[in-house]
Amino acid sequence: MERSAGAGGGGGDSRPVLHGTAAAALLAAVILLYFAPVLAGRIALPFDMLYHIDPAFRGVPGAPPTPEPLNVVSGWDRVYQFHPWFLHNVRSLRRGEIPLWNPHAGAGSPHLALDITAVFDPLSTGAGLIVGGERAGTARVVLSALLAALGMLVLMRSRGASAAAGVLAGLSFALGGWFILWLGRPLTSAAAWLPWMLWAATRLARRGRPAGDGALLALFVALSLLAGHIATTAHALLLTGALLACDAVRLRTGPRAITAAAGTGLAFIALGVLAAAIVLLPFLEFLLGEAGGVGIRAGPPQSFGGRLLEGLGGRVSAQAVSGTLLTSLVPVLNFPGTQRFTSPPPSLAEVTIYVGVVPLLLAGYALARSRRAERWFWAAAAVAALALALRLPVFHLVNRLSIVGWTGPDRLRLVWSLSIAVLAGLGLDALAAGRAGARDRAWPLSLLLHVPGAWAAWLLGGADAEALRRGLAGIIAGVIALGAWGLLRPARLRWALVAITGLELTAALHGVQPTLPAAAVFPTPPLVAFLDSAGGGRVAPLPVGAMRPLGGGLTTAYEIDSVEGYNVLHSARLRSLYAAANGDIRWAGAAGRDWLTLDDPSSPLVDLLGVRWLLTAAISDPAVVRGARIPAQFPRLAWTDGHAAAWENPDPMPRAFVVRHTSPAGDDGPARLLSPDFDFRRRALVDRPVALPPAPADAAPARVALRREASGRIAIDVAQEAPGLLVVTESWDPGWRATVDGAAAEVVIADVAFLGVIVPAGRHEVRLRYAPASFRWGILVTLLTAGALIGGALLERARPRGRRPPGDDHP
Repeated sequence: MERSAGAGGGGGDSRPVLHGTAAAALLAAVILLYFAPVLAGRIALPFDMLYHIDPAFRGVPGAPPTPEPLNVVSGWDRVYQFHPWFLHNVRSLRRGEIPLWNPHAGAGSPHLALDITAVFDPLSTGAGLIVGGERAGTARVVLSALLAALGMLVLMRSRGASAAAGVLAGLSFALGGWFILWLGRPLTSAAAWLPWMLWAATRLARRGRPAGDGALLALFVALSLLAGHIATTAHALLLTGALLACDAVRLRTGPRAITAAAGTGLAFIALGVLAAAIVLLPFLEFLLGEAGGVGIRAGPPQSFGGRLLEGLGGRVSAQAVSGTLLTSLVPVLNFPGTQRFTSPPPSLAEVTIYVGVVPLLLAGYALARSRRAERWFWAAAAVAALALALRLPVFHLVNRLSIVGWTGPDRLRLVWSLSIAVLAGLGLDALAAGRAGARDRAWPLSLLLHVPGAWAAWLLGGADAEALRRGLAGIIAGVIALGAWGLLRPARLRWALVAITGLELTAALHGVQPTLPAAAVFPTPPLVAFLDSAGGGRVAPLPVGAMRPLGGGLTTAYEIDSVEGYNVLHSARLRSLYAAANGDIRWAGAAGRDWLTLDDPSSPLVDLLGVRWLLTAAISDPAVVRGARIPAQFPRLAWTDGHAAAWENPDPMPRAFVVRHTSPAGDDGPARLLSPDFDFRRRALVDRPVALPPAPADAAPARVALRREASGRIAIDVAQEAPGLLVVTESWDPGWRATVDGAAAEVVIADVAFLGVIVPAGRHEVRLRYAPASFRWGILVTLLTAGALIGGALLERARPRGRRPPGDDHP
């Protein structure tokens, strides 16, 4: 039952109001009601934007009308990356394959090693295996919010708070701005495990059975890493480690006991990291190897002195500070004269600190009136996280550490969000305790907090009605809360404020994640139907006067092989080759470093990659066609529906072919390969010497037939009269293994970035299999770590229960 004030600071009314189990059921019901549309069968995905920015989808019968206004960026990566990856994960696993490789993006690319593909995330792939890949992202949305809310309830109860405080903290965190605006992305499914990490850390610090509680902590760390966003998990681990240290100091006496307690917690965190080796080792191998190293994400190098000066001075503007602070009261910034949006502006997910105005008032009250010593820990965590996120002077020194900067300090607002939610719960319990004069002394602070709210309302004066409603929701809720604060008795006030908070967050942020009927999400557009009927072949989307059709990861969703890729990491070899091919173009894409594009349709790389179809918007002006360099390789317009078009390369190179001459690649390999005087049909650039005997002058060309047996498995039949080097234009990676007639064969790097295998004269079967050693080692480390954690917990349970550590139950 809910504890009385004396037992856990739960309030002045000792009568139980709600059991913990009933509180969990209530909280779950609120979360599920919040997502009622998806429970009724709709898909939580902003897919409708594609009907208006992608020419391929404008021809879909029954396309929805253009939303006005349209915010493209808010759902960009969910549509172009995550949903296609969910589909690939589920389809592969249902075929009995582990999706280590994606053959449909960027001439093939590692998949598991991208770290945000969430191959083993139970909230997306696991749920997708049950409900289908089409609903995997939707399952992740609901389960992440539900898990985060219940985790906050369990955390608050474990630290002595009331059930009402736990429900309020769960609503504030799971339905607050940071969480709701990032939903559907791996950030939230990684962050959903943070309250559970903190709960396990609390148990570990206060109970006498470290193996069992430590195993729980390790489990939640591993699940957060499997969710697919290492940077978010790193932020979660920072807060968890700080809480472990704080509790060690609070509950232990003497330096040795404190060090031992903190060290035990950190050791179990490390074991949790090892338990996720199945994804971490492939990621690290690719990042540090073929992707080019940590520097690919860390930005340009900087001297120690430069980093020190920037850290001391910070990197912040008054506008950034005021804009962020404003989001504590107004979840949607929609100022007069700026672009209007149906959902929050694209930067809002990065800057928002909105957890509700009522929880913010209660957090301030906790600092002023609560007797709980731990309130200062949560306040310090919130302030430090926000200072780091805003890159304030001196604080920014921490961000200049490579390992911190790499994780993206902007998103430390996660720590602010959770810490303020905890403080709000503590404030609710302090208020409900009904100490004399507390309500009267809270009025000035509450009114002072609403001064910025009035400013926000003035700024929102020129906004559309929807943004105004969202912007004022928290302010109105705060006013209502103040009225209840002064009129209701503490026992009733507690649940009244919980209800007001739920209504506030629903009014402020509900609906910012659009839902669509299932039939409207990834239908088969006419362009895809044409490509299927035409017998396939690699495609290259090109932006000419409009967005590129089937760009990014959309081809993965339709299992179409594209030379374009929208990943977080790409092979450095492939990047260098594309850079050489795109060196002199007029129609360059503007997608940034994550988007690997081939933007010059006249480049020789188009032929080498065997691109059969160039996909563009429909073009009626011949001058535009010539200016885009389309006719050089794609002279024939093979199909158009008036919105999108497919131009055909009449003689594309096959995916696999044999050459009988080789040359060393050298440092200038990309430029040499694409120069007009290099014939890659007869000669290949290789990374090491390849001895090929001279072929007879009258030798017939080799006959090569390729068939893809699985995502990372290729079988090739070769018949030739002389030895040669089989070149397969699949992106090279050290994880590729080859056999010739069942005997192991060496895989060389051919033509800068592709696969090469020496094949003797005669008829042979060549098999290529993507099987990185890092994945095998990852499986082994994960299984050994899991076994050690389970074994330790079972042994501990078999022993007599030890004494509880010294110290009180609740700081």
